[in-house]
Amino acid sequence: MQNHLSRTLITVPLLIIINPAIWARDTSLEQCQRYQDQAMRYQELRRQGGSGPQMDDWKDSMRKYEQLFRDGQCHKHRRKLQR
Repeated sequence: MQNHLSRTLITVPLLIIINPAIWARDTSLEQCQRYQDQAMRYQELRRQGGSGPQMDDWKDSMRKYEQLFRDGQCHKHRRKLQR
């Protein structure tokens, strides 16, 4: 019994650390708007062109904000967001 309990005590915190969906929370409309605006800003910079490393940095930043949008469950605000 002790062995099972110790495995459970180790596994549960690891799941919370590893899986952000477990601790994801609803994000405000304003924060979701910022995430979307930033992702669109980096997309626009990429459309204008730049050096290879710069384009990669912008793509990484764009993907970071898109992930924050998803993790924050911003799809609930989708109809209210400005484009």
